[in-house]
Amino acid sequence: MITNASAPLAAVLTVSMAVIAAAGCRRGEANGPAGPQGPTTAVATPAGEGSAGAAGSADAYDGGVREAGARGSGGGSHDAAGASDGASPGAGATWSASKSGTTSGLSGVWGSGPSDVWAVGDKGTVLHWNGAAWSRSSSGTNVALHGVWGSGPSDVWAVGDKGTVLHWNGTAWSASTGGTSVVLNGVWGSRSSDVWAVGGEGKATTITHWNGRAWSVASTGLTYVPPPPGAGHMGETSMQLLGVWGSGPNDVWVVAQGSQMQAGPVIVSAMVHWNGRAWASPDDGGGVVHRVWGSGPNDVWAVGTDRMHWDGQKWSQHWEGPGSGNDRVGGVWGSGPNDVWVVAGRWGDDGGWILHWNGGTWSEQSSGSKPLSGIWGSSPGDVWAVGAAGTILHHP
Repeated sequence: MITNASAPLAAVLTVSMAVIAAAGCRRGEANGPAGPQGPTTAVATPAGEGSAGAAGSADAYDGGVREAGARGSGGGSHDAAGASDGASPGAGATWSASKSGTTSGLSGVWGSGPSDVWAVGDKGTVLHWNGAAWSRSSSGTNVALHGVWGSGPSDVWAVGDKGTVLHWNGTAWSASTGGTSVVLNGVWGSRSSDVWAVGGEGKATTITHWNGRAWSVASTGLTYVPPPPGAGHMGETSMQLLGVWGSGPNDVWVVAQGSQMQAGPVIVSAMVHWNGRAWASPDDGGGVVHRVWGSGPNDVWAVGTDRMHWDGQKWSQHWEGPGSGNDRVGGVWGSGPNDVWVVAGRWGDDGGWILHWNGGTWSEQSSGSKPLSGIWGSSPGDVWAVGAAGTILHHP
C-alpha cells in the first residue's frame, strides 16, 4: 500500500490487487523488431476485421507497467518526415495511417490545435505536425520520452527516462531540471505555472511540480509500505505512477500500477487525488488502471485491465461492451462525456486496439496497426493516435 503522511488523519491509500493466473496471463513482454513497411493508403475495414500489424514495439510491459530502460537510445534531427515506417493502414471506417518518418516507438501525443501537434517516443524522438506533414524536431536527448503536454504553442513539456524533462518555448527544446532521476511517465497541467509530472522506479514513486519558476518534488508523503505479514506476497517488485490528469488546480488524479509475485504474477493498482491542499486516496473500486482522463470533475475515466468511471462521488466499474481485459491500454482521451477514445495493444496478435464511448455504449474498432500508446485530439473530427514502430493514425 501507499500512505500519505502529510494528509490530514494520515489518509491511507490501499493498493487494490487483481491476481492474474500464470498460465495464459496477460503479462507484457518486450516485443520484437520493427516489422516491414506498410502501405500509406488508408483502408476502410469493418470493425473487428482489421489485420494485426507485425510486432514492433520497443516497450517492455508487465501488466501495463513500462519498465525503465526498456526503450532504446539514439539521437534526433530536424527534417521532413518521410514514408510511413511500419504503420499498417488505418482501420475501422474512419482511421487512416499518417507518415511519421520514423520506426521509433511513439508513446505520447498532444497539441494546442489542429495545426500544432507533438508526438514523443523512443530514442528521444520528437515529431511535430504543422497541419500538413510530420517533421522531426531535435530534442537534445537520447532517452525515451513517455509523455507530452503544454499550455499553448510556446509552452510544451515532455518527460521520460532518467527524470528527463524537456521544454519547448516556441523555438527550440531545452532540458529542465525536474528534481528527480527516476523515470517520468506522464505530465499534465492546469496552466503554465501549475504542471505535474509523475513516475517512479522500483518501490519509489515520484510526483514533481512546476510552479512557473522551478520543478520540485511534491511533499505528498507518499511512501511504499510492504504487504502485512501473512498476506502471501513475496514483496512488491515495482510501483510506478503512470498517468496524471485534472480538471483544474484543485482537482488532479494520478493512477499507479505495479507488480508482485505470489503463486503467479499479481498486478496492483492505485489512485490518488489532489484537492489543492493534500493528496488523498478515495475508494478506487478495486480496478486495475494506468491511464486517466476526464471531461470535467464529475466525469473521469481511468482505464487499464478495467474501465473505471468517476461521477464526482464514487468510482464504478464498466465491464459492459467489448475490450474488457485488454491490459496494455496506452491512452484515453475524449472531446466530451459522449465522445471518449481508448487505445491499446491487443494481447495475442500484437495489433492495435481502439475503443469508443458514445455516452451510452462502448464499441470496438480494429486499428489495423501495431500496438497504440497514446491518443489526443483537438475536436471530435481531429484525433491522433500513436504507437509502436512509428505508428501514427488519424481520425477521421
